[in-house]
Amino acid sequence: LMRRNSLSVLRRSSYSSSAPLKLHHRHLPGPADSPQPPLVLVHGLFGSGTNFQTVAKRLASRRHVYLPDLRNHGNSPWDDSFGVVDMAEDLVRMLDDANVEHAVLVGHSLGGKVRGPV
Repeated sequence: LMRRNSLSVLRRSSYSSSAPLKLHHRHLPGPADSPQPPLVLVHGLFGSGTNFQTVAKRLASRRHVYLPDLRNHGNSPWDDSFGVVDMAEDLVRMLDDANVEHAVLVGHSLGGKVRGPV
């Protein structure tokens, strides 16, 4: 479960080498009254958010689902910095921009590594 104050913790880290990027993502809105926190499905290396599109459509019947493209993947911006902490900061920025205070992050391969620092 990711909490909103994660960005300030990550920014204090010396491992981050660039400012957070505004990620391209798809939001599949779930029921407005869903008690479940939004779900963020994070793809692996060379993937994109569309990798989870089919399962996300089913999950969106119960909760909000976000499908981000990590930096240097899909339709998100490209940057010379490709670190895991940089990617984690990007995810936190995406959720902050969407006013998501709590979320469940699920990552495949690289996505699992990226969600670790968050």
